[in-house]
Amino acid sequence: MQAYTSGAPRLDSKHRDTCYRTLLLHPRSALHIYNCNLAHRRGERTMAITTARAIIVPAVESKLWDSTIIFSHGLGDTGAGWSFLAETWQGRKLFPRTAFVFPHAPTIPITCNGGMRMPGWYDIVDFGNLTAKEDEDGIRSSARILQGIITEQVERGIPSKRIILGGFSQGGVMSLLTGLTSEMSLGGK
Repeated sequence: MQAYTSGAPRLDSKHRDTCYRTLLLHPRSALHIYNCNLAHRRGERTMAITTARAIIVPAVESKLWDSTIIFSHGLGDTGAGWSFLAETWQGRKLFPRTAFVFPHAPTIPITCNGGMRMPGWYDIVDFGNLTAKEDEDGIRSSARILQGIITEQVERGIPSKRIILGGFSQGGVMSLLTGLTSEMSLGGK
């Protein structure tokens, strides 16, 4: 917490809450958000800032940032659960110009888990019944979240062909759906 309070400029309210929430889950990523927010306010193009709830790991070579990987977690997890991917790849000197966004799914009741509220991209009614009703509204809503992140990246100057979607379990389903239905031509498409 020292880095946030002793003599350092204050975060604007838009990023402060994200940073403090992130600090609890993943201190290193929170510090990245803090440092990049300061650079962003100075007019430097440094990171894949998104208005979505997410863990954000900026490009190592932030002035040369030219691509973004958006990776979505599975049921019951958060973006923090997968942020190690960015740190592993960056630690191996891979993808130095790539920023990483690990979005958090909304907390919703999951029917097959007795209605327990947990992070989920959509509700699952029954694991064993292939004819069970699907949560079409939840699926569409989550696809809009991911599409919003893609749109923000493009607005920040990242070519859509340099944006990659990935995910695990429910996040993988959402990445596939979003990638296949996006009007933009994404990397790997």
